[in-house]
Amino acid sequence: MHRIRARLLAICGPVKGSAWPLGNADLRIGRGREAEICLPDAAASRNHAVIGCSGGKFQVEDLGSTNGTRVNGKPVRQAKLLPGDQIQIGHTVFEFQPSHDPI
Repeated sequence: MHRIRARLLAICGPVKGSAWPLGNADLRIGRGREAEICLPDAAASRNHAVIGCSGGKFQVEDLGSTNGTRVNGKPVRQAKLLPGDQIQIGHTVFEFQPSHDPI
């Protein structure tokens, strides 16, 4: 039996090299201090996007940001995430990295 674990790895931008684990709780991304991933990036909205998990599948949802959210270079309002997908928020690019670890 396996459980799904995932992380976001910043591959470009002001927080490059940082990683955040993803679980069942929503993870908000933005410039605001209330965001779990707080970006020092003027191109990011205060409450820009959220990563969530439902039924073992992760997705990103734009929260009405000024500059939008992109997945693999395409603007999205909401998108399911697949291994290796790149999520751009402002000048920051994250890579979605799921893994299957034995329990």
